[in-house]
Amino acid sequence: MARYDSDRTLRLEPFDWDGYITRHKLGKGLRRRYRIIPLDLPITAEEFEVLREGSIADLMSDKWDITFVDNMLVFTYTWTAVVTYLLRVVRHGDGYRICDMLENANPHYWNADENEPGKASGWAVWQIASLLGGYRFEWQDEWEWEEWSWYSPPKKARSKIRRMASRKPSIRSAFQRSVLGFFADFDTWFRIPFKLVRRTRDTWRIRLEGLNVPIEAVFIAHSRHHYQLLVEVKLEDGLRIPLASFVCSPEHYEKWRPYRCRIEAAEGKDKYSESLVELWHCCLHGRFLDWVNGRLAHSRWIVVDMSKAKYSAALAEERPEDRPGQRVIALRGDCENAKLVTHAQ
Repeated sequence: MARYDSDRTLRLEPFDWDGYITRHKLGKGLRRRYRIIPLDLPITAEEFEVLREGSIADLMSDKWDITFVDNMLVFTYTWTAVVTYLLRVVRHGDGYRICDMLENANPHYWNADENEPGKASGWAVWQIASLLGGYRFEWQDEWEWEEWSWYSPPKKARSKIRRMASRKPSIRSAFQRSVLGFFADFDTWFRIPFKLVRRTRDTWRIRLEGLNVPIEAVFIAHSRHHYQLLVEVKLEDGLRIPLASFVCSPEHYEKWRPYRCRIEAAEGKDKYSESLVELWHCCLHGRFLDWVNGRLAHSRWIVVDMSKAKYSAALAEERPEDRPGQRVIALRGDCENAKLVTHAQ
């Protein structure tokens, strides 16, 4: 996985933020009521041209206008016409860099949380990612919002899904349309890029990229009452071992709460959805995204237990001790420390 860390600090002259705000009449409590969040994020000249075009909200639900004014990306909240974020862009070599960010900290106009500057900058960068069509960022630590970098996944990982999304209305299967829509709309949310491997009438198979061992996720429509998402690790001999599994068993409930999952209802975790697509998103798609971002992205090792008749696999953040019949594989980087222990106990 190619990564571009943003740890390097640019040597910049102090910038007159108040003068810029006054000169461009950005007002509404922004002057002297803001905080500056340092950034150092590289973009190419082609990506700079895309950002310079900006984005104007077509619908009320879009909420944001993004414009480019005097080397600054200006984020305006359309419901109140309040300028909330300013991201400054400077020339650097053959490309450009986003060097710092201003957030509106006036409590009368914006609910800025001064204790979590990384959360605000992460949201703003995600909006930039949507404009660039997949330029991603990832948190370095689960709880430290300030520690993050971004990387550019292979464009081939999304090209096929993007082409399919253009003819989404012609796909008859609602399950197929829901899976396609999920990957087309949320691909920039994945901390690990993916590639579509195969699609049939009842299944979707994708492979997570940039890992030492192939890990694939299969979306399966067994019947109208049984949908499954199975995550597997594929070893050299072709053996597939399950890593995680999510199941959705739709049940028509009541007119005002049409659908729920029977499996979760049996466990006392009733979740009601207005449509099957929403139920699939809660039980399969959203959980898979949470598993990738919250579990797989933080794990460094995969442990395969081969001591029993039925093999099993698990993820680990730290390398476990060697045990008989256990194989430990590094998910990223060098695999020299990976070892297969086969001697008898």
